[in-house]
Amino acid sequence: MEIDARTRRVREWSDLGGTLSVKLQPGKGGTGARFWTMGSHEDDVLRIQGTPRSILKHGSTETWFYGASSVEIDARTRRVREWSDLGGALKVRMRSRTE
Repeated sequence: MEIDARTRRVREWSDLGGTLSVKLQPGKGGTGARFWTMGSHEDDVLRIQGTPRSILKHGSTETWFYGASSVEIDARTRRVREWSDLGGALKVRMRSRTE
């Protein structure tokens, strides 16, 4: 777990062993959608996926890990930039052009 020395807030964590008691709650930025996709707000991802097992910050992004799957969040806009669903854990779908 990494804590910011100035703000005393948790910046990132890794709970690969499942021993941390962490829960990240969605804020008010979500839409209530039933799925999330590219450009979705992080609050929709949290509401649908739950708390990630690990969060790593690097540059202007955060990577949230759900097993072998990951979601990259833009730290400025708080929106999904990309994802990788190698573990098949993500509840994501691409929007069709008619949606």
